[in-house]
Amino acid sequence: MEPIARSTHDVVEEEALREVIEGPHGPAIRRAVGSRRIIADILRRMTAKEREMLPADLEGTVVALGERVASVATTLHRLDADASGGQLGSLDQRIAALKREPQSSEHERRITMLERQRATLNDLLQRRVALLSQLESASLALENLKLDLVRFRSAGVSSALEDVTSATREARAVSRDIGHLLDAQDEMRKI
Repeated sequence: MEPIARSTHDVVEEEALREVIEGPHGPAIRRAVGSRRIIADILRRMTAKEREMLPADLEGTVVALGERVASVATTLHRLDADASGGQLGSLDQRIAALKREPQSSEHERRITMLERQRATLNDLLQRRVALLSQLESASLALENLKLDLVRFRSAGVSSALEDVTSATREARAVSRDIGHLLDAQDEMRKI
């Protein structure tokens, strides 16, 4: 019976992943996967001597950025499904209509609940903007690493090496920032 439950879970996960990849944030995931493949191919073709010149944590940073892009894109996909600006306008209309009705204890309770929903929705929409920025930053950092490695491979080693080191440092910082944002979001969900 366990294999059936596991396979059902796998099917659900695959369907959810397919929805994300086919959604508005799918192109960011596809670009990240493409960049990771190109970077892996470049690293595989380098000599040991060339690889020694690169930052030691380059591969880990590339993997972390790719995972961040996928994670943030998935979060944005779910957020897009659950929260929209249209809902905010609808809540405003419902609150305004309710405030015109005669007051009662039930009336006040409904207004309080709608205002709480509005505040939560507004917070989610602000988080969405921050997540879009983080998705763009992680995608750009990964793309910059890829381009720097292409240049490293095809041009002068010393100038390209400096750029790869700088891009790796920046990518690590972006990855760390996105991690903090996702951790904060998880904490907010628990509340």
